[in-house]
Amino acid sequence: LRGTDEVYLKNVKFEMIHFDPEYLPAGVDQTDDAAVARAIWDLLAEDPSLAVISADRLTQSEGGGFNFGPQVFTVDGISAGDDPEIDAFTVELRRRSGAGETTTRTVIGVVDALAGQYEGENIFSGIYTRADVFDVLSDEPVPFTTFRVMLTPGSDAGRIAAGMQTAFLDNSMEAVDTVQEIRDGEAQGNAFNNLFQAFMGLGLVVGVASLGVVSFRAVVERRNSIGMMRAIGYKSRMIQIQFLIESVFITVLGSMLGVGLGAWISFLLVQDFRDSFEGIKYSIPWLTVGTILVIAVLASLVTTFLPARQASKIYPSEALRYE
Repeated sequence: LRGTDEVYLKNVKFEMIHFDPEYLPAGVDQTDDAAVARAIWDLLAEDPSLAVISADRLTQSEGGGFNFGPQVFTVDGISAGDDPEIDAFTVELRRRSGAGETTTRTVIGVVDALAGQYEGENIFSGIYTRADVFDVLSDEPVPFTTFRVMLTPGSDAGRIAAGMQTAFLDNSMEAVDTVQEIRDGEAQGNAFNNLFQAFMGLGLVVGVASLGVVSFRAVVERRNSIGMMRAIGYKSRMIQIQFLIESVFITVLGSMLGVGLGAWISFLLVQDFRDSFEGIKYSIPWLTVGTILVIAVLASLVTTFLPARQASKIYPSEALRYE
């Protein structure tokens, strides 16, 4: 349960993946995500009986989402991929011990799951409402532990964060530049993708090298058949072209199988994530895939050229005597 003040609610920009249109003021464009979110947050700032919940509290698909154990607050019947319009519902809040005062909040929206990545150390999880709720649920004042500071455009957030930590060193303040956190997250994701692509490239090199080894062995093992073809009139260039065509066929067939299996597995992964994160779309980078296929075919031709040339220079009499 997170409680916040009216100032934060008036300025927060997290969008909603679900909302109850009955609570929206007249004139709000329901197709404008930003306008809908602004209206929901303004309603929370004005009415302490309202609340929103995080997307990880919704029904998750099998094998997807987060696992918080059995003793958690969850909502059944709504998932991230459903229609954005929902009916508001009421939740009862009580102390962990189950004794003392209770209060209720009407949930009118569901916050985008990606918002949780930038809510500090604790993921945006559970119920979000005004801090007035703790006046009922706690006998003692509950202080704010997280503060959001909005800077003017052009400010050096990193320098300001460092200065705040120095100024409030005795209070153990930890100041974080949210924009820099996003950039660091993107950098880590890009590094992982580059590492994954490097392993893929290594696999491609090994596959092409293996194809060259297979071609060399084919020349040795098929000397008799090569001699017979030369004896019945096959020219040297025809033998060479045959080996190159075989190499291209194997490369294209293997690449098509790899692309097909990769596309199928990635489609299933995207479908699983789509239940938790709205707006995720499945697409294949055909230009990148095509470039890799062309490189694989050219590399196979290069590694097969020498064995094919060696096979084309075998004399019929020499090949037919080979056992």
